[in-house]
Amino acid sequence: MKSLILLLIMVEFIVANSLVIKDANVSITINKNDYILQKGDKVELEYNSTICFKDGDGRVIINEQLQLSLKSKEKCSHINTKKSFNFKSWLKKNIKVIALLFTNSKEQTKVAVTRKGGKPETANGTMVLKASDKYLVIANKTWSPLPITLKIFNNKGLEVYTDINNKDDKTLFIISHEFLKDGYRVVVFDCFGDLFVDVALRIRRK
Repeated sequence: MKSLILLLIMVEFIVANSLVIKDANVSITINKNDYILQKGDKVELEYNSTICFKDGDGRVIINEQLQLSLKSKEKCSHINTKKSFNFKSWLKKNIKVIALLFTNSKEQTKVAVTRKGGKPETANGTMVLKASDKYLVIANKTWSPLPITLKIFNNKGLEVYTDINNKDDKTLFIISHEFLKDGYRVVVFDCFGDLFVDVALRIRRK
């Protein structure tokens, strides 16, 4: 099978706000509701949420930056904006350990919008990864209708990974290396089950 041609598309995506608990247990409020959270707990936050630190020896890390703790001067933080994930910046930082899966520009348009008998044409082939690749990135700004679903199957045909784009006009999937094994199959399809991508993974050891 012919390997897919790579094409880089720079986009920004909106991701959810979240907090994670570090070091020890804490007592906090989220929108005036009381919570006792343990070290390692992660909570997704709605936009316009207010988080207040009450007690505990741990730290509350909000959006991987802001910290609340007993030592904090301000005990509350208000999340009033959407957190934007800058794909271009992330890609630049990790480019040496990323495999990118895109068809070329003509095929990208064809796959996204051309249908035969109501079904989209499928980009298929073999995706060759280096053993050092830590992520596989798949992105498209024209796939529809939502939801767009990605599934990975192992070499026995069993599903080992799923990711779903339910609401963003631009689809972005970032898959960790633990799901990128030789002989695995990656598929992407729309809400009707029509395939956009159906590729086999091959791992190049050297």
